[in-house]
Parts: sequence; structure tokens; C-alpha cells
Amino acid sequence: IQWEQKRNSLLQNEELLEDALDINVVGEETVNGVVCWKLDVEPDMAKILGWAQTQLAAQIAGLASDNNSNEMFKDVAVTVWVSKDTYYTVRCDMTMSVDVYGIVKSVSMTMNQSQFNQPVTITLPAAASNASSLEVQY
Repeated sequence: IQWEQKRNSLLQNEELLEDALDINVVGEETVNGVVCWKLDVEPDMAKILGWAQTQLAAQIAGLASDNNSNEMFKDVAVTVWVSKDTYYTVRCDMTMSVDVYGIVKSVSMTMNQSQFNQPVTITLPAAASNASSLEVQY
């Protein structure tokens, strides 16, 4: 039963991606030594936020619905580089304007990914060992 629930969830996410994203191959480039397809991605933010409202905490969904989610995100531009050999995302650039209750901020993000399927060691910083837990109520 648990597998069925996970499979159904993945299928719903796949349907969302097919319906809410317009993806176009615009060329080939080498990024960090990896030959990639360069993709322009145009997200339908209203569809993505509609999905998020059904999936995420009530507080996040409430923020989006109170703030007219169709108008919250503007000028969203996403470029993704995908490895031709492994199909892993090697780089993602994203820019947008976010309007929350009339306060507009510009957001720019570049994410580089590498060393896939390699072991990871995470060391807790000494200062974090005495940190208090953050309680989130939904």
C-alpha cells in the first residue's frame, strides 16, 4: 500500500510538470566540463502554486491565496543545463520578481550540481549542537 501511495504521488508530480512547464531545447553548451543540452523553461506559476496549495502547509498556501498567487511571481526566467550523458541537471539559473503585499523583490539564483552518487559527510558545527528545536505548527 505504501508503494502505491508513493507511486501515485510521483505520477501526480509528473503530470504537474508536463502541464505546468513549457520546455524548449535552445542549444548545447559545456558547463563545468560536462556537455549539456541548454533548456529554456517557462513555468505556469498559477498551476504550480495551485498544486503547492494542495501539497504544502496551510500557512504557505494561505500566503499564496491571500496575495493573489497569479500576480505574486512575475518575469520568471529559468535556464537549465542537462548532461547529455547522464541526464542529470548540471546547472540551473533562475530570475524572477516576487510581489508580496506590494513589496517587490528581485530574486536571482544559480545552482551548480556535481559529484552525483558520491558519498557525503556532514559535520554538525559546534555552535549547532546546543541549538533549540524549531517547532512548526500546521
